[in-house]
Amino acid sequence: TLDSPIFRLIESFNDLYPEENSVEQKSTQVSAQITQSIRYFIKRFGIHVVERISSLCGKCIENFEEIIMNQIVCVIHFCVTRRSKQLLVGHHIDSLIICATYAVLQRSNHKIKLMEIVNNYKTIWPESDPKVSAGIIHEGKSLNIIEFFNNVFVPNASNFDCLAQFSSSSSS
Repeated sequence: TLDSPIFRLIESFNDLYPEENSVEQKSTQVSAQITQSIRYFIKRFGIHVVERISSLCGKCIENFEEIIMNQIVCVIHFCVTRRSKQLLVGHHIDSLIICATYAVLQRSNHKIKLMEIVNNYKTIWPESDPKVSAGIIHEGKSLNIIEFFNNVFVPNASNFDCLAQFSSSSSS
């Protein structure tokens, strides 16, 4: 429904490029089309992320609560809007989804290992790029998903209140 937190989060991705832009962008039809295309892309991106999170939660947790999915979406939204340079450049969004899922599930006392989430991810999307969980390139180094979680995701996402407890912990 339109009142759901997930819908509001998808819509908030649109806030990255509001309709009211600079005078220069409004002055030409081409720039208006570009803005519209960017807004459409961001909306589709948000929908894709929510669908991925929903599928992964459904596979990892039997009878998962919607609040868990909402928290994961919130973490991803924070990562994309506040830490995009550190977390998106050169990294696959699915790596962030896996890490956010693990972080939120650990915080909510679901005892699941990061590699179990990765295996569930691979079961759902067997055709996915192997660099989502292994061979993640960060600053010229190849990291596995656990190294990425501990060395890249946690330091950049721990400022978000939901994940503050992970700033000094590690995964297994």
